[in-house]
Amino acid sequence: MGAALWRTLVSLVMLPFALAACVASLPGWAAAQGLASTAKDRSFHNSLRFGVILLVWKPIVLIASIVLLCTVKWYWALACLLLLCPAPTLVFQWFEELRRLASAWRYAGNRRLRRQKEDLMNELKELKEK
Repeated sequence: MGAALWRTLVSLVMLPFALAACVASLPGWAAAQGLASTAKDRSFHNSLRFGVILLVWKPIVLIASIVLLCTVKWYWALACLLLLCPAPTLVFQWFEELRRLASAWRYAGNRRLRRQKEDLMNELKELKEK
């Protein structure tokens, strides 16, 4: 229960950054999702998404840097670009953390699963002692 609460607190603190990263990386993410949905091999989806984001993200950052440097003061443009560069990685990590958070809450609410884990840990401890 403590792990689930901690993960929830961290997720809530990171929510504004994650939402900004989601909006910033939406064009690359949408292109990656579109191409991944056409691939029949499910095991290839992550590689395809990574490649598309890698290829699409560089031109997006280049265009954004030109637009930002031409429209706002240089220090605001630099701050935005520093936050923009890791956006796809942050989005991927954010969704992974949400998956883990859901798993932690399922585990916290499932007494049978916790008991099974305790049994397995006890068996492992017995095997180590032998």
